[in-house]
Amino acid sequence: MLLSRAGEVARSFLGDYAGILQTDGYAGYNNTGGAGMVSAGCWAHARRYFVDAVKLNKLDAVGINYVKRMNALFAVDGEARDGNMSLAARDELRQEKAVPLVDEIHKKLLAVKGTLLPKSKVGQAVDYALGQWSRLTKFLQYPEIELSNNLAETSRRHRRWRRFSRSWRRASGWGFRCGSIWPMCCRGWRTGRFPKPPPSRRWRGSPAGTPNLSRAQPATMG
Repeated sequence: MLLSRAGEVARSFLGDYAGILQTDGYAGYNNTGGAGMVSAGCWAHARRYFVDAVKLNKLDAVGINYVKRMNALFAVDGEARDGNMSLAARDELRQEKAVPLVDEIHKKLLAVKGTLLPKSKVGQAVDYALGQWSRLTKFLQYPEIELSNNLAETSRRHRRWRRFSRSWRRASGWGFRCGSIWPMCCRGWRTGRFPKPPPSRRWRGSPAGTPNLSRAQPATMG
């Protein structure tokens, strides 16, 4: 079967899987896995809808309010991460600090739902969050669930980039003049993920014949 995001591909791949599946709100993941599978949502995707609403209207008080509340929710897990807490300790912290935040977010979502245009950016953000609510709150029942699946998505992008990079280099050499992937190359050199190109392939005009990485912007990873 050709791999794609089609629902039948997800159902075939997951089979009778009975573990935890954390995804965004893509409908292709509905009705997949076995009877015991736990479907968890992603708070980063829910937050992104409100961020997009604020980008469109920087004075959108509703959107700004939810972004701040969701930032506070992520800060709870950030506190656990900074303290190197175990899953059990993080769960205790979540029950103490995250539960009130989640309850307040839910109440506010329900309160504003009928006051917004359904097709507006912030209206779509509210509808998405409420539609995903049962999945978004799974992290309060299962301590091992993260607030978002960003780590998995970033890992997938890196694998896809490596496959593309190998085929692209074979076809056109190093080709570092390609502006669309140049920021990713800079990010790779900074982190040590990619080897620096040989001297003959480096850009000319910068000190020591190397690109000026200090001025390059890192790639946006989604």
